[in-house]
Amino acid sequence: QKKKTLSVDIAFPRTEKKQSTSQGGYREFIFDVNPSLLIEEDLCRRDFTINSMAYDLKQKKIIDPFDGMKDLQKKCIRAVGIPGERFEEDLSRMLRAIRFACELNFSVEKKTMKSIYTLAPRLQNKKHEHFIVPRETIGKEFLKGFFANPLHCLELYKKTGLLSILFQKTILAKENKKTLTYLCKKSSSLDVLLTSLFFWNKSEQLAANVMKTYHFSLFPKEDKRHICRETVHWLLKQAFFIEQNDPKTLSYCQYEALFFLERGKKLIDLLEGIACGMSEKKQKTLKQKIRWIKQQKNKISKNTHTLPGKNIPFLIDGNDVLKEYPIVSGPQIGEILNNIREEQLKGTIKTQRQALKWVREHANETNTEGANHDGPTIV
Repeated sequence: QKKKTLSVDIAFPRTEKKQSTSQGGYREFIFDVNPSLLIEEDLCRRDFTINSMAYDLKQKKIIDPFDGMKDLQKKCIRAVGIPGERFEEDLSRMLRAIRFACELNFSVEKKTMKSIYTLAPRLQNKKHEHFIVPRETIGKEFLKGFFANPLHCLELYKKTGLLSILFQKTILAKENKKTLTYLCKKSSSLDVLLTSLFFWNKSEQLAANVMKTYHFSLFPKEDKRHICRETVHWLLKQAFFIEQNDPKTLSYCQYEALFFLERGKKLIDLLEGIACGMSEKKQKTLKQKIRWIKQQKNKISKNTHTLPGKNIPFLIDGNDVLKEYPIVSGPQIGEILNNIREEQLKGTIKTQRQALKWVREHANETNTEGANHDGPTIV
């Protein structure tokens, strides 16, 4: 049996002092490592009381000079010593305070909260034309907190003024709370939750700017906190389209592209969440659209004997068309295949034989103008 190995990180006690030119950057410290330093002196440089405890292995007791254990029991994030001093040493600690509160479902102590509110504008300060707190640090901390507890995160960012300072009016809409409450109950994915924040501003460009500025795609793809900017853009674009147009005008092929595949479930979740934030009249209209969309989605599933989220096999391809109708042009092949796909999704063509028969009977009628499939651009 293979033995498990235990990794131990060993660090000597140290003191840290702000550089004389420090403006709150997390690297603007002078460190002094001292093995003889009392543990209590090492703990006093920490950010929050719950991170300022140690365990004495010899005496088998907890060393807790700042009552971190009490704060753990009270489920409270409190800065060590004077909150303003801790945050001025490293401005990004303000973001971590909120992130810890969201991850642990804790509150933030009043004085700590007040200091964040007072110092929050400094997160926009620059030194030598560069932000003192990198934008990717802000994005990373925000996404960590938002992923852990979306509603709590937004509430804390709003109360501390961080929301308006960092994101301006991009995600301040009052409808956010109802939308997020619904989506959280459905355990919607992070990209759906984030898209719902951007929806009420009615600007794809603003959403794109925020995601780019704060590096919202910084987590690796295998991380649950990863944001695919293309997915958010697509969800936002299609949500705007459905809000403004009648889905009954869509072809079956467009229903397949928009709603049948995996991201289609995300789009429907998003639309349902958006409906919760709307006025009664608009909510009724959008819910009617969603019901129609689900009906069409179920029809496609029934007609093709394919579960939603799965790829529906094609009955024929371009080579099959050329065998039946060798003089057809490239654009006509695409149109023929599109028409057959439409009939397949409707349930009027179910087999390859029926599809080839349709080619023989209708190929001459096909022209390069295409079928009437006007609708949203499928990205």
